[in-house]
This record gives sequence, C-alpha cells and structure tokens, in this order.
Amino acid sequence: MTVDRTTRRLVGGRILPTFLLLGLAACPRRGEDSGRQPPGAHAGPARQNPPGTRERDEPGHDDGEEPGRAGSDEADVPLRMQRLPDRPATLEVQGAPIAVADHVLLALGSADLDEDGDLDVLLLAAPERGPASAWFLRRREDAFEPPQRLGRLGPDTPDCTTTDVQWRQSGRRLQLEASHRCPRGVTRSVALLALSGTPRWLERLDAEPPSASTPWRLEVDADPERDVDEDGHPDWVVQVRVTPAKPPPDASGSSWTMALRWLDRPGGLAPVADAAKQAFDAARRTLADAFERDAETAIAQGRVVLGAAQALCRGAAEPLLLVSGVRGVPCPGTRGPLGALAGRVTLALLDSGHWLEALRLEERSEARGLRPPPALAKRLAKAWTKVADETPVRWRRLEGVPLAPGSTGEQPLLGFLDATHLQGCPAPFGRPWVRLLPHALPVEAPAPVGQCGGRLLDPAHRWA
Repeated sequence: MTVDRTTRRLVGGRILPTFLLLGLAACPRRGEDSGRQPPGAHAGPARQNPPGTRERDEPGHDDGEEPGRAGSDEADVPLRMQRLPDRPATLEVQGAPIAVADHVLLALGSADLDEDGDLDVLLLAAPERGPASAWFLRRREDAFEPPQRLGRLGPDTPDCTTTDVQWRQSGRRLQLEASHRCPRGVTRSVALLALSGTPRWLERLDAEPPSASTPWRLEVDADPERDVDEDGHPDWVVQVRVTPAKPPPDASGSSWTMALRWLDRPGGLAPVADAAKQAFDAARRTLADAFERDAETAIAQGRVVLGAAQALCRGAAEPLLLVSGVRGVPCPGTRGPLGALAGRVTLALLDSGHWLEALRLEERSEARGLRPPPALAKRLAKAWTKVADETPVRWRRLEGVPLAPGSTGEQPLLGFLDATHLQGCPAPFGRPWVRLLPHALPVEAPAPVGQCGGRLLDPAHRWA
C-alpha cells in the first residue's frame, strides 16, 4: 500500500485511527484540548489517558538558546506521542518500515527533529525480557536509518519487564515515565530527553520497591519546567517522597520529601551538589523545636528523615534510588546534620522510656559514622546513666528455643550475643550484668553463676 507523503499517515498493516494520523500532520500549537497530563508528572501508578486523546506539547519560548543547552526554552517541537496498544513488531511511516530487532513497539512519536524536511521518529520499544528503551530513527529520503538507542527506561537487568509508559512534553524536552515488574515488586522510572536535532538522553532515575534492609517506599514526582536558578532556562526538579513500607497506625509525621535539582547548563544537566545537605539540614532545624512541643510526632518524623538518608544516599547499605544506574545520590556534608538529628531522636526516645529503640538507633548511627555534636553527646551520656540507674533488667529462661543452624549443645542463659552485645559473668557491678555497648545496665535479679558463660545462640539476632 502506498501512502501519500503529504498526508503523513502512519500505517501498521492497516490504517491506524484518525486521531493518530492527524497527529503526524502539521499540528496546531495552541488551543488544542488533547488530554495532556497535568503538571507534576510522577513515576507513581500508571495513569491512563482518556480514549481518543493524546499528549500535547507546551508552548515554548522563542528567545534563543545557548549552544549545547538541552533545548528546553526553544520553540516547541510539534512531536506527537501515541501509545501502540497492540505492541506490533514493525510499522510503516510514509511507506518506509520501522522496527527494532527483537523488540515490540510500545509508543511512537513523529516530527522533523533535525529540520531537514523529513519526518523523523522517536520510538519506545521493549525486548521480550528487560525494560523498554527510547530509540531515534532519522529519515533519509525514502527510508529510515538504523535505530539509535538513546537510553534505557529502567534498571539494566533482564529480570524487569516494562508494563506501562507515560510521557510529558515541555518545549524541546520530553519527560518519560515507566513502570516495571521486577522480582521484588514494581520499580518506577522517570527520564528526561532533549529534542534538539538528534534527541539526547539527559538523565534517568529509578525508584525500587522496599527491601528487608531498607524498609522505605519512594514516590517520585518530576517537573521539567521549573526555573530553579532564575536564569531563564527551565531546570529539572525531582521531588522524592519517603514513607515507611509499613506505616504506623498513627500516620502523623510518617512521610518526608527531598527535592533533587538539576540545572540546565550549556553542557547538559548539572546536579545541585549540596541539595541533600540543604534538605537534611533544613529538616534538622525544623525538628529542633518540635521535640519540645510534641516529642512523639517529632520522633516519628525524625525516624523518616533518617530512613530517607538510608534509602537515598550513596554509601548506605542498599539505597533504593538509582541515578543513571548508580545506587544513591551523593550526600556530601550530611553527616553533621544527620548525626545531630539522630542524637536528638535518641535523646527523645530515652526521655520517653524507649531505651531499647534508642540503643538500636545509636548503634546504627555509629555504624554509619553519624555522631552527635559534643554538647548533645554530653546530654546523651547523662541520659544513659539515668537509664542505667532507673531501669531494672530481669532475666528469664527461654524454654524450647531452637538452636542456630549447625550448632550443637545446650543453650545457656548468659553469654556473648555478638560483637556489640555481651551477657555474662563475672559482673563488674558485683552481680550478673548485661553489656549493651557502650552502656552497661545491671540486672535486678542475679542469675546463678553456673548459668553464666558460653555463647548465647540467637537465630533471630535478638535477646530476652
């Protein structure tokens, strides 16, 4: 079938719906109600566009652009993206076939991106296993050049399969969003492309689901239009909301949002290096007075902020946010604010009687190199002394507790628990004791000396 070049219709074995065909013709710039997604697109649950609608590009600015910039403030590119629900392996555009080997096509956009008079194509395509990618096909006379992959829309692993894609155009930028089905749950991604000349991949973020070591949930909301530094060029702002994987019954103080910012520069996007430090320092200052007014709410909020550092910062055990495939965002200069916040939360826990949770928080903080400032450290030392004086510890024998795998013998009552928890005799206080480094608490009811010694085998890594 021969398709008239002037109509610029897209054919895939049959003529596609009229709204798609018209989308590839000369497109109106303004006043078109096409069902564009609202500002604040995010890598959250997939949104469906109303039937018969398509995304619309935003009006741009025609005030010129510095060479090499991402093109966000040039006149709009009349790109029309269209979902391909049948996921074909090949299509025809103006009589020329387009395909990506071993991929199915998820969405297609068409415009004269290089301004040579021919219709170029932007594809979102996915393999049988693995996440989707964005591809560019340049038109040369009566055929398309081989597809160029611009970037991957999700984690670089065949274990994740793309289930949905969304998009939002702003000037000469295209923001892509995708959901992927992965072994541990749903991973959501958001990426930004520049549409000037040959489209360029600028950045991608992946938000993974909670894990056993990082029990926090991430929601990403990206804005490609905000001018952060007020230089006349839109930047890229990504709000990352952190919540507990299992929210407490009282949801107050159970979420916190960090703003990550990339500035538009002649060489591309440049991340704001101290964004994490600013965010954590602001949280510390905000919570400083809250501990005096409402300690329980402040403790809950402090937990989430400290959890956000665990889920977002590079160098943590298992960050859940990936930036262009690298785990975590740089968090230089954050040990001071986070150490002060962790110390203040620990102190509030001690004052409210939650000394076991305070102990666990202090140990985690020390393992991450987070230390309170000297004045706060003195207050903590006094608080721990008070706990040691006022908190009785009772021992009780646990009957029928299984031994650790591979171990033999009878499980004793007292002994070494691990590198930081020691339980045993003789007692430095003149009686049996439990050592919770760096704090020692005497036990109220002495245990017989014959029950001391040996190793306490504890498969659950807890003590009683």
